[in-house]
Amino acid sequence: MSVIPKDVWDEFYKETGIDLDNRQELMKEMACRMEHGLTVMVDFVRAIPGFSDLSVSDQTELIKG
Repeated sequence: MSVIPKDVWDEFYKETGIDLDNRQELMKEMACRMEHGLTVMVDFVRAIPGFSDLSVSDQTELIKG
């Protein structure tokens, strides 16, 4: 089965409400996994000794990095 182009999928979904290739469920699953990964990384960074002593700006830059 070939991939359905986004514009075709959007139009079909708009008219029928049917997710032909489970695209929305896959995106929700991916978002949940990414959110969990980010939470784990932020928790790790916050556990670094001295993190809370940094300025908010420096904390933000460390988390981004």
